[in-house]
Amino acid sequence: MKITLSFFALILALAACGQGKPGGNNPAMNNENKIDSLATPGVIEYLDVNGPFKVGDYTFHLRWSSHPNENYYKQEYVPTIYDLEKYIQMVFVEVVMDNVKPKDALKTKIEMLESRKATDKLMKYIVTEDPKTGDPILEFTISENYPGDGALIEWNVYRYVQISGPKGKKGLQLFGYSRRGYGVKTDPFYSEIGRDSEKFKTNFMALPMPVVKIKQE
Repeated sequence: MKITLSFFALILALAACGQGKPGGNNPAMNNENKIDSLATPGVIEYLDVNGPFKVGDYTFHLRWSSHPNENYYKQEYVPTIYDLEKYIQMVFVEVVMDNVKPKDALKTKIEMLESRKATDKLMKYIVTEDPKTGDPILEFTISENYPGDGALIEWNVYRYVQISGPKGKKGLQLFGYSRRGYGVKTDPFYSEIGRDSEKFKTNFMALPMPVVKIKQE
């Protein structure tokens, strides 16, 4: 069960607003020679971001990817000790090749979060900026079925950046980090997030923004 609001759905809502000023790729460099030996066999690396990623004491390996249409890509990275469908921590990269500004994507995401208020009493968010680039950062918590045996609480950090793809086509990249608590563990998880979220966020922000390389199709 996934309650993280789909970036793809968000982009569908933004399709009519993609009039952003052209932007460039983040200057961070990938390690082009790195091979992730623990990536799940058969999972396609669409974006050439060359994982794994390390956040705090955990290493995140490519476990799933999707490219359902010519403009959208998603790759999910989860430590091998976790089941992908019931992950405790995840890093992910999403790209949509449409000229949408980060601030417009952020605005739409916040509208979606605000729409949860009536049914999600734990929903909250805070917006900051990357001190190096000025790009928006969204930190938020959402929940389902809380409290109860089927409860789920999810805490996320989203980093947005505009990118350039093949032939100079503009796109939007989301680099995200997610943590979850389930069932009877939701209360301890919520307390942990309240206590340590700044540390978790700092660990994630220490990662350079991946530089995606989309091949010409």
